[in-house]
Amino acid sequence: MEASLTFGEYVHRLRRAHKWNLHALSEHSGISYTHLSRIENDSVLPTAESVARLAQALDGDLKAMLELADCLPKVILDRISAQEQPVANSLLRTAGSASNGLEEPVPGLDHALALKLKEFYGLDDLQAGALALAIDGLVNLDQFQRSSIFSVIASISAQGK
Repeated sequence: MEASLTFGEYVHRLRRAHKWNLHALSEHSGISYTHLSRIENDSVLPTAESVARLAQALDGDLKAMLELADCLPKVILDRISAQEQPVANSLLRTAGSASNGLEEPVPGLDHALALKLKEFYGLDDLQAGALALAIDGLVNLDQFQRSSIFSVIASISAQGK
């Protein structure tokens, strides 16, 4: 592996080797298209769970991917080296590789929120998943960006009344 290779470049190369676009990788990994794009552009630090999902979907080297992602302390990476398979299985179990019943996979908290949105508002799977991902994206914005978006949403809802 090249010394100057970033995590995003590594994921991009693995995805291209599979001849997948971002939508295909999203389906195989359970990570949203938008988040995958940010990962490949190195504009977001992936979680260990995301790295495990990508390693599984792309048949990547989990240890190498975790090192490139720099999302775990060195002591944990050293333990992974010593017991790679049990740790990898644990990360993949945490990543929740079981199907979540939605048409588009929605990982972690997004999944729980999508289920609540479906139940409370009667949205279909796609709408609930998209809204959950949008809410997750909103919460991860800085305060100024979030305030700006909330202002736009408030003005749209005021027009609808």
